[in-house]
Amino acid sequence: MLQRPLGFRCLKPRTRWRSATRQVLANLSWLAVDEDDLPAGTVNLVALLTMRRKRAGDLSICEKALLRRPHDERTPEEKEILASLFSGLRCFRRYPEHVRRLMAGFVSFECYGAGRTVTRVGHKCMGMYFVLSGSLEEWREVQDPLAGPTLKLHATLGPGDALGEVSLLHDTDRSSTTVTTSVVEVLLLQKRDFDNVLKASIMKTWEEIREAMATFPYFEQWGEVALRETCILAKISHFKTGDTILGDGHGQANMAYFLIRGRARLIQHLLLVPKVSSTGLVKYRCLPPGSTTFPAGTQTHFMQVAIFSRGECFGIGEDMVDRRVVADGPVSALLVPRYVLQQRGHGNLWARIRRFLNSRFPSQDALLKQFLNGRDWAKYRRDLVLHLLQGRPPLADTTIHDVPLSLRTRKCAPSEK
Repeated sequence: MLQRPLGFRCLKPRTRWRSATRQVLANLSWLAVDEDDLPAGTVNLVALLTMRRKRAGDLSICEKALLRRPHDERTPEEKEILASLFSGLRCFRRYPEHVRRLMAGFVSFECYGAGRTVTRVGHKCMGMYFVLSGSLEEWREVQDPLAGPTLKLHATLGPGDALGEVSLLHDTDRSSTTVTTSVVEVLLLQKRDFDNVLKASIMKTWEEIREAMATFPYFEQWGEVALRETCILAKISHFKTGDTILGDGHGQANMAYFLIRGRARLIQHLLLVPKVSSTGLVKYRCLPPGSTTFPAGTQTHFMQVAIFSRGECFGIGEDMVDRRVVADGPVSALLVPRYVLQQRGHGNLWARIRRFLNSRFPSQDALLKQFLNGRDWAKYRRDLVLHLLQGRPPLADTTIHDVPLSLRTRKCAPSEK
């Protein structure tokens, strides 16, 4: 018979008690809830889960409690509620609807206090984290010629970011150490569930992004690690004809756009103030870009500045004041964060591209001159057509003599009886 060590019976309950105490202390930040937030007299879990949250994207205490429940104890109705909840979270927006429904049965809720090490360099990756609230610092290991391997701050992560995607996809160890700087709430997807639910969808998206990046010469010198990290942050967006891709409050200003398919036009609007001189001539004065006050009679005119085709890029940081990029047909674009490009730009590449774009775009004075020339040409063409039409004889001058004689004779001949 197996002999248990001395003190086993009294140690096991104590260990369980300590574990439960640590769990409560770690989750005190969200376990505290006001009684006013709970609906009075409600015993149905569905009613508790669907109660209004204080802010969009926040989870209620009942939703967090449900996410803490073991996966096999969640009912189909509860999974459906979680699936609808995930559709409003930033960290899940890039995944298809059917993937979010599958994740509702496997994702769990975790809460960590400030100063907690969530991941460590060289450790085995056992799960993927989706940040709901709070902030974390990501430290990467770099080789210092004097001190040897040291940790250097690489990025600051916040709501909507994810951890562990690369390590799980390629079955590698953790490449960074992540430490919380405040109370952080995350959703955890274990490795076995990641392989069954999310891996195929992410690999398909990664392959599309890698194929898109291969068509641009800017990424030819990038290493494998850099390409993997970029695939996490980059995405492919599709636009319809007439959609505003960037500018005028649309698009993402912190992203660079690389056209994969289609064509887009760069349009600038001019604010012109007309002034009639003593001789009757109309002169225009152009307001400076970004003006907030408009004199009476101000006119708005739109001018095409440039055309972007497949293989070209914009949104690198060029001047976009009073400008917007509009899709000229169906357009597909690869979006890459600008800070990623700045970190990996060899030879000051992206600064040179930005200066090139600014130098090729016409200035406001050049656009005003082009507008005036076009207006004068349209007026001259209209006046010329009217002058030519006035000197011609009337068009409706047809007489009976224009009808062929054979037709007139046949009509005038007596009918045979």
